[in-house]
Amino acid sequence: MNDPLKILFDENFGEPLVSALAKIIAEFHDEPCEIRHVFHVIPSAGKDEVWITKIANAGWIVISADRGKVCGGAKLPDLCWRNNITHFLASRTVAQGNRFERLRVFVSAWPRIIVDARKQSGTRFSLRYDGRNRNIAVVECCPGTFTPTAAAAKRLKFDSRPKKKRRSSSPKRTAKEIPEDERLFR
Repeated sequence: MNDPLKILFDENFGEPLVSALAKIIAEFHDEPCEIRHVFHVIPSAGKDEVWITKIANAGWIVISADRGKVCGGAKLPDLCWRNNITHFLASRTVAQGNRFERLRVFVSAWPRIIVDARKQSGTRFSLRYDGRNRNIAVVECCPGTFTPTAAAAKRLKFDSRPKKKRRSSSPKRTAKEIPEDERLFR
């Protein structure tokens, strides 16, 4: 049997959500996991540079919604990568869901999170919706970026290059060109 996983949620996820998830996982999942909120491990966590370096050698796996977009200071994804900490980054749409939806996301993705958490230390994963029916995908990302690895990109049919918008070849008709009976129903 493997050592129990130590999973740490950062301040992007509230403590009530993390406590509820810990109870559900302890009750219904066979593999032992220690699920904690950063404020329970490091009470005055403060800046990412401080608490990431404190947990670097403790074997924690970080789950965050911090994508490193805000100016100022080192970015959490880069800090995790440099300190060889496996981390899962929730997409903006996952992080902005209500508490019940975020709990659903983590419960449905949990088996995949457990498998991926055992990969090489420092690996980055993205936790995002895949498709209109809001299935959850856990995708391994290239270091230093948020784009999927080549294998994951092929599986998701993901092209990292932005697609150009096509211009319509037919010009739009003006109100004068549209017959009156069609105008009433548009």
